[in-house]
Amino acid sequence: AAPRGDIARAIDYAERAGAQAMDQLAYEEAAELYERALEVLELSDEPDETRRCALLLALGGAQMSAGNFAASRQSYDRAATSARALGDTDRLVGAAMGIALLSEAGVVDEALVELLDHALEAVGPEPSAERASLLSAKAQELYWVDAQGLSAPLTAEALEIARQVGDPQALATALQRQLFIPIEPDSQKERLAIADEMLELG
Repeated sequence: AAPRGDIARAIDYAERAGAQAMDQLAYEEAAELYERALEVLELSDEPDETRRCALLLALGGAQMSAGNFAASRQSYDRAATSARALGDTDRLVGAAMGIALLSEAGVVDEALVELLDHALEAVGPEPSAERASLLSAKAQELYWVDAQGLSAPLTAEALEIARQVGDPQALATALQRQLFIPIEPDSQKERLAIADEMLELG
């Protein structure tokens, strides 16, 4: 194994360079740098699992931005496994939400639904932006099973929580989901109100 100090410096350098590449929209380069950091991490006698999880999340994000969706899903899956082993709720939520962004329309991803349930259990029942976002993601998946019976209640809960905690991003996501929920013909005013609220959020 390489000296611990050299390994730590090499990982730090690759991670910083990856973040800089992301800022410059050089997504493929960022992905390569995060992969390099992970490779160097494995040279350690006892690789830091928390560091590995963080790098996998960063790699998944870079791969998604680069349009490499299959590789991104693999990275996020690995990050989710790592986060669950660590008991790291924040990173578990990050992995679940990353996979949710890769979800295919018209197809229910059962593995993702299971992961979202684990993440929801981890964040707990208290209102939070994370819970609202996870509920919206689950509503998105279950939309293809039963939009009105399964997806609608989750979306309504996500909206309520997002408004309660005052998180604009979580609220925008929940509002977007609400737009897809089937409504009665005489409820067009509700849909217009949702669209107006989304515009106000920017």
